[in-house]
Amino acid sequence: MRKILPAFVTLLAVLGPATAWGSHEPPPPWPRHDRIYLMASSTDYRYWTVDRNDPELDVESITARCGLANVNGIPERSKPCLQGLPLPGQERLYGMFFFPAAHFEQPLSWSASSPLRFHFALDVDALGQAYTVRFVMQRGGSIFESAAATEVAPGIFEGTMGSGSPMDLLTINLMAVRVRTSAEQVTMTLHTRGKSWIDLPEPVGARGVPELLAESTYEPAPSSFETPSRTLHFNDGDWSTTSYTGDLSATRTFDLTLERSPSALVVWAEAFDSQFVYDVIRGRDPDPRKLTDGVGVRLLQDGVLIEYGGPAAAGQGASALAVVGIEPGTYTIEVNGQSETDEPLPFKAYAVAVYGGRTLASMAWRFPAPNSVRALSVGLCPGGYQPVPITPEATSFHVDLDWDTEAIGVPGWTLGFDLPGVGSFPCSEAGNGDWVRFTIPSRQDVFWMGPTPSRDRSFVSSNDTVFEMEVRYAYTAPPPEHEGAA
Repeated sequence: MRKILPAFVTLLAVLGPATAWGSHEPPPPWPRHDRIYLMASSTDYRYWTVDRNDPELDVESITARCGLANVNGIPERSKPCLQGLPLPGQERLYGMFFFPAAHFEQPLSWSASSPLRFHFALDVDALGQAYTVRFVMQRGGSIFESAAATEVAPGIFEGTMGSGSPMDLLTINLMAVRVRTSAEQVTMTLHTRGKSWIDLPEPVGARGVPELLAESTYEPAPSSFETPSRTLHFNDGDWSTTSYTGDLSATRTFDLTLERSPSALVVWAEAFDSQFVYDVIRGRDPDPRKLTDGVGVRLLQDGVLIEYGGPAAAGQGASALAVVGIEPGTYTIEVNGQSETDEPLPFKAYAVAVYGGRTLASMAWRFPAPNSVRALSVGLCPGGYQPVPITPEATSFHVDLDWDTEAIGVPGWTLGFDLPGVGSFPCSEAGNGDWVRFTIPSRQDVFWMGPTPSRDRSFVSSNDTVFEMEVRYAYTAPPPEHEGAA
């Protein structure tokens, strides 16, 4: 299991240097946009995009109750609000932040004399206290805040941002709407779907998610690989697999030889995919070894640890890891077993080497996860994270989470994740729904994510839930020799 940073989410943004196209040059291949829209999905996740008609972002407005009004565990009311405790004598900061749902294909810059101009359709209830509205951006670890906006009409705030230029095209950039006030609670309703936006100084090449999905056409030779709990679909045949067997009585080691460098290597071990309590409730024949046995997986080379999955703890029925861009050579897959019985559970382990940058189309898997709780104001957010490898050709990926549960109360989960370069969202800080889209700069990386209790539910879950998680990738347009092969 990947180590998840304990950082609380920081406030967020986007942008960087514009390129002028000379009249002697051919026009750029990208559509050009001069406006960024602030949008929201039915999952309570918020996104910025250049496409106001993105069908995934069809919510007309979204409300956040902040400060003393921000109480977790209330169905349909506990929406994300970014907030922090002020220093003595300082204002409180409340905000809505937005993930990217678009790619800028050209650098973007602005200045005090040629600033970004924002227009927010925003209703604010600060209990009669004075407040100001700001636009905030986070570029990597740097945070920039605009001057206070002017309310040009009731509920319409306009202002400019002259600092923070340029956009870093190699970073996941986030934006936010912030309210500064001395009020101890604030209710903010932002009207979206084309009603709140940021105007750019000049048009810049960019693509929204619908355009990114439309250009992801590479699929010359579809294939798949399936195990009892996991299925991988591929766009071509540039992949290989190796399998291993054993039991959980002791640590087992296996050799894996890679003749060439894979773009991604996924390794996992399966012992069981449903827990003891779940089986009892479902009327299955329960196996008490699920209470005592566990499996973990690690990848080493010459005795040096490269990556690891979940530990071999009691009740841990599956473990997975992924690495990207490793060198050819011989590696050791180590499957750690824990058992307190004379007949330990068997396991199967698998290694799938993916070589092409657009080869992996999707992954879907079924797994049990640690216990979790969500109650008023508090939550137990387990770290049952799963690896999602990314190649430089990937532009966006969609993660869908489903569950089959007998949890007590009003159960609901969303995704906890570690967002590279930004911070950790381990406990439903960003949204409540069962899917999240990540639109990313060109990078080779592994994202770690898994089920965490939604902040707008109240329930207790103990060994009684099976999760299903699916990742679907979108890629850059295929090279000319593959055009039309889909």
